[in-house]
Amino acid sequence: QQQQQQQRKRKVKKYSVEELEAVDVHHEKFSMFRTKMHKEEWHDIAVLILMLPITLVRVSIIIAMFLTYTFWGFIFNVLGLIDVYLRYASPFGNMMLLVVAGIKMKLEGVENITEATDTAKAEDRPILVISNHISALDPHCISYSLGNCIRPVIKTEIFSIPVYGTIAKLLGCVGVDRSKPSGVVDTIKNYFKERDPNDFPLYVCPEGTTTNGKGMLKFKKGVFLSDVEVIPLCLHYKTPFNTTFALNQPSLALDLLQLIKVLSVPQHKTIYIRALKPMKRGEDEDHQVFADRVAQSMADALDVPYTSLSFSDGILFYTARRHFLAKEKLKKEQ
Repeated sequence: QQQQQQQRKRKVKKYSVEELEAVDVHHEKFSMFRTKMHKEEWHDIAVLILMLPITLVRVSIIIAMFLTYTFWGFIFNVLGLIDVYLRYASPFGNMMLLVVAGIKMKLEGVENITEATDTAKAEDRPILVISNHISALDPHCISYSLGNCIRPVIKTEIFSIPVYGTIAKLLGCVGVDRSKPSGVVDTIKNYFKERDPNDFPLYVCPEGTTTNGKGMLKFKKGVFLSDVEVIPLCLHYKTPFNTTFALNQPSLALDLLQLIKVLSVPQHKTIYIRALKPMKRGEDEDHQVFADRVAQSMADALDVPYTSLSFSDGILFYTARRHFLAKEKLKKEQ
């Protein structure tokens, strides 16, 4: 874990002042990384403080649910029935989480999910579910929409979190080492090689990180090298105010802050999920071409641009923006 953090820090610090100065942080192409202007973010913090009682109640209920869910998970794991438990408890638990958080779900294209899952079972092959990535709530929404437990592919850093990491392993999350170029490829191939074809669907976000939903990042072709048919799910969040944090490099702490911010919104939030028809790579189709074809179909469904920007471009933007804000602050002080 410490080694991964050091590698990430080195990645952030590698940019020179000249490189950061060359980045136009106000350029439209970075809009999917941006949240709000600095003053508006302070307004959101004020909202968080005012809604603190509501947040505490919601957090208390969710913690109680989480502990109950985990307790019975350990019991069923000891009995060797963990898969049976997850198959029925996971969709119900995710539904209750969304209800407590005040989130409404709108699902479109259920027939496409049914068609894909029925075909996969008939052909005795695994299922790969993908979506754009907006927040840490995405896996819960996907599981609820599928009516089934899923195996989310998550960054290995999460496994090092006390208690939560152990529970993530127990509940079947699959870790990927993002510091390795072949991390995603190896993870997916090994999963499909070692797992039973009738196991829970594997869930991956090909963008590799979260955005604010205003665009889609370049899909990584490694997700599609397994040549398994994919079920594309398009996520769109509609909330009273922005629930993303983009002032700093994405981190686990910001993921938690994001969840707290969602819980603090008093009004009902709505998350729309649109399931597209299952897609499979053509016989002679290049893997990156297929990845782009899937991404473009999702972007068209969401009515957002599909860009050539990547996770690395996001890191550059976050670093350049911190540099820009620090420079602006220095000017005001002078």
